[in-house]
Amino acid sequence: MDLDVERLLAGHGTSLRWMTDIANDDDCFGYVQSLHDADTAAQQLGIELREAGAGTASVALTVAQQHLGSLGQLHGGVLFTLADVAMSYAGNSRGGTAMAIRAAIDYIDAAGTGDVLVATAIEHSLRGKAGIYDVAIRTEADDRLIATFRGNTLRLR
Repeated sequence: MDLDVERLLAGHGTSLRWMTDIANDDDCFGYVQSLHDADTAAQQLGIELREAGAGTASVALTVAQQHLGSLGQLHGGVLFTLADVAMSYAGNSRGGTAMAIRAAIDYIDAAGTGDVLVATAIEHSLRGKAGIYDVAIRTEADDRLIATFRGNTLRLR
């Protein structure tokens, strides 16, 4: 593990050294919960962890005024971040350290204040150190597709 990352997480009472190659979904969720607890960016945006398993994660965000852009709709950067957080948690769900190396998003529909968005990441492929993740962002109320996202990760450890 990168010592700078370990020091950062130690300040939050989190250590990544205790888990590698996590085998079951219960352990995956506990591990991802520790990542989420240390994720100040996700915390500041109001992103909540819903589910996590081996290679999967689901996070949610209730759109509030501070998430809106100049046109009064959810800012695209907030949507991208929501998807990126889901991918990060899915990619790191088994332990070790995986970092995003590429990502792209397709914006499909708008979201506004009060909408609850759920981003679900699914591992499409994990071969050696390289992972590919697909993320769908949907409204919780009516399952409307807001955006799709595909990202690549590289496992550092």
